[in-house]
Amino acid sequence: MPGKKSSPTPASFRLSLPATSANLGPAFDAAALAFEIHLKLDARPAVGYSVHATGRDADVCGKVDNHLILNTYREVLEAASKRPEPLALKIANDIPIGKGCGSSAAARLAGIALAVHYGALRWTDAQIIGEASRREHHPDNASACWMGGLTVARMSGEAEAQVACIRPKGKWPLLLAVPPQPLSTEQARRVLPTQYSRADAVINIQNSMLLLAAFVQ
Repeated sequence: MPGKKSSPTPASFRLSLPATSANLGPAFDAAALAFEIHLKLDARPAVGYSVHATGRDADVCGKVDNHLILNTYREVLEAASKRPEPLALKIANDIPIGKGCGSSAAARLAGIALAVHYGALRWTDAQIIGEASRREHHPDNASACWMGGLTVARMSGEAEAQVACIRPKGKWPLLLAVPPQPLSTEQARRVLPTQYSRADAVINIQNSMLLLAAFVQ
């Protein structure tokens, strides 16, 4: 289940997070749908940091240096004045990296979840999504990745997100075409018109979709 974590022992930690539709076109920055494509992680305390990765883009996921999951884990704990404990990670990844499927949101959420678990931070889902949204600069993929289903979201503060979650009945068949080359979100957005404020447009779309979600619920 998206955002579902389990802890067989206090020392070990397992997490599965889904890809999302957040950056694939319609409703980007405002809404996203979770896919049945996952980043799976198994963590344990260790003498030093290590990563064993399998699956898609294993060469990228397996590099310890400048690892997005580990960097986020350490940054969140240090911001909370807690000392990060070295971890050994096993990663099984099916999410395409850098191709619009929310891979960075999944990685950041994994790092935050590790910090919450090993730092005993007692954060709520809203705090976890808010922190991931602050780092991602938009809450759509973070909310769908953590909560699953279809989510509509907006930032309501520097690290706070308002989220409406809709659980689809049954499964929606989708066709996902993955390009051979990665493309950053920043580069993709250069094709958008520049004669208006994107920030204002995004806020208006988010507010409208949250209002519609409120009527639906």
